[in-house]
This record gives sequence, structure tokens and C-alpha cells, in this order.
Amino acid sequence: MPRAYGEPMITPPVAERRAYPRAPQPTIPPTVPPEEATIFNDHGTFRAETQRLARNRDWQRLAAMTSSAIEEATWAQLPEMRAALLEDLARIYRDRLKDPSSAADVFARLAKESPANPAAIEFLTERYEKNGEWRPLFDLYAAAIEASWDPDQDR
Repeated sequence: MPRAYGEPMITPPVAERRAYPRAPQPTIPPTVPPEEATIFNDHGTFRAETQRLARNRDWQRLAAMTSSAIEEATWAQLPEMRAALLEDLARIYRDRLKDPSSAADVFARLAKESPANPAAIEFLTERYEKNGEWRPLFDLYAAAIEASWDPDQDR
């Protein structure tokens, strides 16, 4: 029944307005018990520690921890995760620690593991052009094209 202008609107409680009851949300058990979690066996613990170090602007320890995680963490074995960690580490060296040499080493490693990574290509291209290193620049682009080329693309 429509209400007249000025009459208060009476609405049922939220639970009664739902057409379907809310499904119970599943809880995902942690893979590592909280008391045994370390940055090397639990990605959530690693992320929490990296955020704490970044808030405290402790870039040296953040770089060291990220580097260690790349080598030792059980959760960092997937190529995508390693590429993300390498890119984070290279950016820490380049942007926070102002260490272009270390950044170039990490970006070169990233380019080897993930040849089509745009951040690595951009940084290394600029560095190689500035230094007149044309062969490494050619190899960088050749590897990127090889990694992303699809032979069925022309068909």
C-alpha cells in the first residue's frame, strides 16, 4: 500500500529485507600455524614485515629481507612471485637507496627471469643507451620479443 506524502517510512529489519539469506563465509585455514610463521614460510608474515619496514623507512633492512626472501622463501618459487619480488627489490635500490648499480644488477636479473617485464626493459634501455652499450640493448629486446612472440599471431 503506498504511503501518503509526509508519512514516516517503516522498513523491516535488514535480515527481513533480504531475498536470500546470507551464505556462511568459509574460513581459509592458514597454511602455517601462526606461532610457526616466519617471513620465509608465510607470505602474510612477509608482507606485514615489509609494510612495517617501509613505514619506518628502513630501506636497507627491507632490501636485505626481500633479497633473502627471493632466495629462501618457500612461497617465492613461482616465476610470477619471483618477478614481483625482484621488481620490488630493484625499485627499492633505485628509488629509496639511490643505488643505480645495484638496481641495474637486479633489473638485469629480472630481465633474465622475466624477459618481457616492462620495468626491467625501461630501466635497462635507458642505462644501455646512456652508456652506448648497443649489444646488451639488442639482446634485451631480442629476449623480450622471443618471450612474448606468438607464431600463430599472423594467422
